[in-house]
Amino acid sequence: MSTTAIVVEILIIGFQVLIWVLLIFLDFFGLKMNMLSFVRENPVVSILFVTFISYSIGIVFDSFIAWVFSNLKLDRHLYHKTHRKTVIDILFKNPELHKFLDNQYARYRIVRATLFNLPIITVVLTISIILCYRNEQVNAYMLGLFVFIAGSILTLITYRAWKARLAVYNEYLEKAYERTE
Repeated sequence: MSTTAIVVEILIIGFQVLIWVLLIFLDFFGLKMNMLSFVRENPVVSILFVTFISYSIGIVFDSFIAWVFSNLKLDRHLYHKTHRKTVIDILFKNPELHKFLDNQYARYRIVRATLFNLPIITVVLTISIILCYRNEQVNAYMLGLFVFIAGSILTLITYRAWKARLAVYNEYLEKAYERTE
């Protein structure tokens, strides 16, 4: 897999984490207006800051999420002892096939991270909306409920996509290993 693809993958994971971290941080410390004015006045610095932070957070949380899924036994086939041997065998015997498997695994990692982050984003955004708009003319509770329901539906869809990605990756891995024997 190319370095660019890996960077983008890590950035996506980092952006997801940064969304809920910023929502929590801004809600608890009430810095929304200060932050927005800084972003408007310094867009390039803000973009660079968000990108650098997202990349760093993405690396850490990709490992953390893999650890969580592994300890919960959700990634059973991926962390089996033979998995590492299989991937190494494929790498040496067929580099093109290994690139294809890397691409499939990258897609799986993004879906796995989304499955981890989306419920957190949903809950934090729901609370943030209720706290932010409770004194406004907008019905904050209905808006919060809508966000919660939409986020829950998206989480269920993501769960289904995660299960499908895991099955597809494992199937491709088995077929690839058979071809290299």
